[in-house]
Amino acid sequence: HAVKAFRARGGGDIIFSSSLASLLNQKTYLGMQAGPPEDADTASHLIAYSASKAAVDAVARGAAGAYKAYNVRVLNLNIAVFKSEMSARAAAGMKTDVSGMAAGFNPAVKEAGDPAEIARVILAFADGTSKWQSGSSIVVDNHVTIDAHLYYSRMYRPDEEHPLGLVPLETLKPHLRDVQGNPTEIKEQPNKA
Repeated sequence: HAVKAFRARGGGDIIFSSSLASLLNQKTYLGMQAGPPEDADTASHLIAYSASKAAVDAVARGAAGAYKAYNVRVLNLNIAVFKSEMSARAAAGMKTDVSGMAAGFNPAVKEAGDPAEIARVILAFADGTSKWQSGSSIVVDNHVTIDAHLYYSRMYRPDEEHPLGLVPLETLKPHLRDVQGNPTEIKEQPNKA
């Protein structure tokens, strides 16, 4: 329905909300097989959630190509762990808090992200100040963004050192971007005592 309206007015932006969970590698699930029986339930929920978000990724890729001729721009956000009711429920199920869950996904992060960072990425794309091109899938993790394609090649490699198959920090550093897509660096976050 949105595309019909965008065609009538000469274009528009579609921004999808996906998740870092769509980029998890096999080792995540292999590790759950070796865990206690309750991990099987966690694995089932994570598989379903990851699959639903992988479907969002596929729809975003398709929409970017299918609607480009109508001046419809598409951005897909693979969102990491941010402060939200959903993250709080997920963290409680993992017997941790939201910041602990965030650090589990990305050891360089000492606390969950502020939802305002997601809004900044969306605003930069919508107002045209972003360098992210239509069709981009980007990981939004606290104050940095990273082209999600760096993760795709790692998804099917169970030999990865990190259980989630995340790209090591040293490898990521040259690819880190701010909300507008400009090169940036990770800001040191103080440990909270």
